[in-house]
Amino acid sequence: MSFRRPRRAPATASLAIAKTAGSTAAPGTRPPLLTAALLLAGGLLIMPAHVGAERIDAGRAGEKGFATIASLQGTELFAAQDASQDIRLRTISYHGDRSNLMYLDFDQEVPELLRDQAGRYRIGEANYIFNADARHGRGAALFNRLENRVVIRSPEELWPGTGPSGDFTIEMWLKPIYFYRKNIIFRKLNMLEGKRRGLQIFVEDDRLYVHGENLFEDARGQLHSLRLGSRTAVRTQEWMHLSVSFEASKGLMRLFLNGEEETVAAAADKSGVWQMVFHPLDRSPIVLAETYAGALDEFRIARDALRPGDRPGQATANTTTYAPLRLDYQTMRGEQRVGTVVSEVLRPKSDARPGGVGDMHPAGFTARSGRVSYRASEPAGTILNFYVRASKQPFAKDTSERELPWRRLSQSGETYTLPMFSYFQWRAELQADPTGAHTPVLHDLSLDFVPLTPPPAPGKLKLVPGLEHLRRAAVLEWDQSPDSQVQAAGGGYYIYYGLRPGEYLGRLSMNAAGQPIQKGLSPERLATLMNAEERLLERSRPEQLRRSLRNRLRILIDNSLIQKNTSLNTAEPRLPFLHPNRVYYFAVSAYDAEGTESKLSNEVIVTIRPDGS
Repeated sequence: MSFRRPRRAPATASLAIAKTAGSTAAPGTRPPLLTAALLLAGGLLIMPAHVGAERIDAGRAGEKGFATIASLQGTELFAAQDASQDIRLRTISYHGDRSNLMYLDFDQEVPELLRDQAGRYRIGEANYIFNADARHGRGAALFNRLENRVVIRSPEELWPGTGPSGDFTIEMWLKPIYFYRKNIIFRKLNMLEGKRRGLQIFVEDDRLYVHGENLFEDARGQLHSLRLGSRTAVRTQEWMHLSVSFEASKGLMRLFLNGEEETVAAAADKSGVWQMVFHPLDRSPIVLAETYAGALDEFRIARDALRPGDRPGQATANTTTYAPLRLDYQTMRGEQRVGTVVSEVLRPKSDARPGGVGDMHPAGFTARSGRVSYRASEPAGTILNFYVRASKQPFAKDTSERELPWRRLSQSGETYTLPMFSYFQWRAELQADPTGAHTPVLHDLSLDFVPLTPPPAPGKLKLVPGLEHLRRAAVLEWDQSPDSQVQAAGGGYYIYYGLRPGEYLGRLSMNAAGQPIQKGLSPERLATLMNAEERLLERSRPEQLRRSLRNRLRILIDNSLIQKNTSLNTAEPRLPFLHPNRVYYFAVSAYDAEGTESKLSNEVIVTIRPDGS
């Protein structure tokens, strides 16, 4: 198995780097800070606050953003006409409601793909125009031609069935364009035994009507009709919510407009309550929008009856755009659904790739500090809470609050300062106003930070020639890093090695003395690891030898060093030993006191000869 640096959370961002024009780095100092843009897979913009700073930007006008989102619960990305995106509450719907007998959301862009989301009824014909001007969800059905309609098959085992009908509610959202003389919105009607029998919902003379024709049976088996009309005139070019409900035990049929009861009629006489019974042989389909011009959305038949008022245990119509406040009259407490959005765990990464090693050794930034701010709209009564958290160590996107707490920014436009970090995550909670009419909107967010850039990679790595006689060992040498932080406490070098180019099975971080690799061999030990040419030069021109080894590190790698690294660093995987008649590939990196690691040096090949040769 190839050696990999530990990764508990995947890096979810990439970093494009552009150096400041004309910048150079003096030996022994850090290079000038870079200007970078963190790309959240949908376009984060480069917005440097000052030289050396970097900014994460999401949701700027004209650009897509917010693409690295881990979860949206009750919220959605909303695309504006200028191609920007914001985050707002998702409009509520009846998806997954247990009382659904039939539910058509009309979110399918191709009408032929219209399906009953409750999974019971089959659509026989779907002839309408997909309309993005929806009351809920992504789309609505537009009916503006004579041939437009929806036909739904009605087998005997499904509502209304063959026996007495129980409680039910038919509801939908309507936006009329204009009216015919009679505008049939819902029809379940047949002609059997010489009588028309069924249920119709229609608009006539600017009023809504429900007509149960020969649909009710009294105790003697006599048929009766019931007709209800709205008091309120129906307007064009406005969305309205229509509900027709039947309470079987009381024989009450009610008509609601926009959640308000318009009229109620009792299917009863002195002999008692009438039963609603469709003809046992009735196989007529359910037809929607047969002669109706306008939009229709969120059509639903439920097994419950609606009742006026808003009390515990009573059904109410879904007439709000977003989740409203529900008041428990027993405890006098209100409860309201909250939508959330959580980002992936983000880590800025440099675009520098270690030569020939693929993704084995990703170079990443650690930020000295960061300043987070967000911009949001909160209409009266709405609430938006924004949270951030960051860490120098990797963490999972679902890490608990106990392990890594969230910090809330008190208001839009406020700046929150993060301490040194390598990983960052944000979260927002959105709540509509109590009436469910308005949503808060998260427009954009930004994170300004100054990265700790990785030190330069070690240069001119080579195998010291003339020492091939050493048993199961190799002597490597490279240029010392010009970054003083590598030689400071906490800094040093890593030596990677493996059996194939770019695929490293082990990493060495300790020297023979059990200390981080920083200065190579002591002068005494170095004297025993000179080749013949260097020994000759030491006797004749010692100053020249010292100059040639100045700013160079040399280290002996053998199985005793590998064993010491295995025992001293339990976090590393088991390290492979050197064996004769094997070819090994080596590369070196530098890291500073903050743990920021450079890309790899050039790669060298070492052949371990048989013992005694």
